[in-house]
Amino acid sequence: MRKTLIWWIDDETDRLSSAAQNAIAQPQQSELKRHHADLELKKVKNSVEIDDIIAKLSEMKKQKKRLPDLIVIDQRLDVETERGITQRGSSVAVELRTQAPLVPVVGVTGADLSDFSSLQKEQFIELFLRNSITRRDRIPDLFAIAAGFTKVNEHLRKLNSLSIKTDSIIKLLRTPSEDKNLLRACIPGEFKREWDDETPHSFTRWIWHTLLSRPGFTYDELEIATLLGLKPKGFQELAVKFADCTYKGIFNSSSRQRWWVSSIRTKARALVGATISRPLWEIGREIVGDKQAALFSKCYGRSDRNCTPDVVAYKDQRYDPANRVQALSSDTELIESESPPMGFEQRRVFHGE
Repeated sequence: MRKTLIWWIDDETDRLSSAAQNAIAQPQQSELKRHHADLELKKVKNSVEIDDIIAKLSEMKKQKKRLPDLIVIDQRLDVETERGITQRGSSVAVELRTQAPLVPVVGVTGADLSDFSSLQKEQFIELFLRNSITRRDRIPDLFAIAAGFTKVNEHLRKLNSLSIKTDSIIKLLRTPSEDKNLLRACIPGEFKREWDDETPHSFTRWIWHTLLSRPGFTYDELEIATLLGLKPKGFQELAVKFADCTYKGIFNSSSRQRWWVSSIRTKARALVGATISRPLWEIGREIVGDKQAALFSKCYGRSDRNCTPDVVAYKDQRYDPANRVQALSSDTELIESESPPMGFEQRRVFHGE
């Protein structure tokens, strides 16, 4: 298997420890055992060196040499331009994508993600916290983004076209049959027209930040557990039974596993022979075992043991994805500041009884 070529652009490359470099070059996660990376660290001290990297990328493209499979950029590059302006990674990302639009670009930062504007974040497919890489938590995401982008490019070449047909997108996502018609209608129109140089980037962001991040067609572990009336630990007991419901399309990553909601519903009912009218939370608890009450979900903010949570909500208005709870819908409210795309659910925040 060909090694994944990763360029890492930083003003202080020693912030990426040798252990972290080795963890990227030779990942130890079981699903990545056959994957290895050539990690090229590119330390930039001034804007001239950034220009050199951009020029090199352009020349490699002209000579049809192998391009990086992924470029990682420190968002807070401490590099001043000739005009005395500090250059940020997001602006470098724009320049790199202009020269090589078929190379995915992600960012890393040691700062709080709330310090950056939406516009800055949107220049990357993902803006990772540096610690999440050095702790190895998100290393599978790097490989998932590189591999997914490659598949999109290969598909474009195979079609000998500047656009991907809607049915091709459905196939790349490995969409369950019961979701195909609805998902076709929910795919943004910009991806159904002829693609330009920026479309692969925006298409990847739509999959990464909408299809696989917003509740709708896919759920994460907490959301699936809540659907089945269980705590996440309870669903972990059943995960093997629902292995064929996991999202296996492009950009799937073990660091952020997702399940097709429609497949979970169908599979759960099939496992116990339940009718469509029976609540899924009852089915989930039956599958895990009625005597396993410690694995049953509980309503956040309520002491009633018989209260069954029916939604996942942010605990407060910081909207931290890691700070969500299983709650009763009447104890939550919709986040009015956002309008979900068609086919996706509006997220909620807890407000108490």
